[in-house]
Amino acid sequence: MLWSQLVPQVEELLQFRGPPDILTLHVGGNDLGSVPMRELILAMKRDLLWLLVRAPELIILWSQMVPRRYWRYERSHTAIERVRVKVNMAISKFVRQQGGIAVRHRLMEEGTDYLHQDGIHLTDLGMDVFNFGLREGLEIALEVWRGMRT
Repeated sequence: MLWSQLVPQVEELLQFRGPPDILTLHVGGNDLGSVPMRELILAMKRDLLWLLVRAPELIILWSQMVPRRYWRYERSHTAIERVRVKVNMAISKFVRQQGGIAVRHRLMEEGTDYLHQDGIHLTDLGMDVFNFGLREGLEIALEVWRGMRT
């Protein structure tokens, strides 16, 4: 999913189901290399603020983009990985400033053992590690949510 597809998807969710308490976002990786870094960060921040205006009680759970061996629009793997790290840092900081939770998938940064041979998709073990990180983040988000309700 591209970042530009997020707002229409969330608008539909809000229209038909109302605002969720917690929204997990793992999106933006497919934009790397095709959208300039600054433009992507600005769009992400703008859209996240839009989300919070539309759903003020929303807790955003931001799942950082994980490394890959190959990126669709990469010209330099080193450069695109640097962009990935910078975008992750900027959006994680921003989400935390807005009261959200950022999940950094540290184990996945240690190597590419969690990737299929295509260098993009996660193996079963990779999915388990990824989902474990999301679960930890969701547990924290639920604690925050419960605290907001008391």
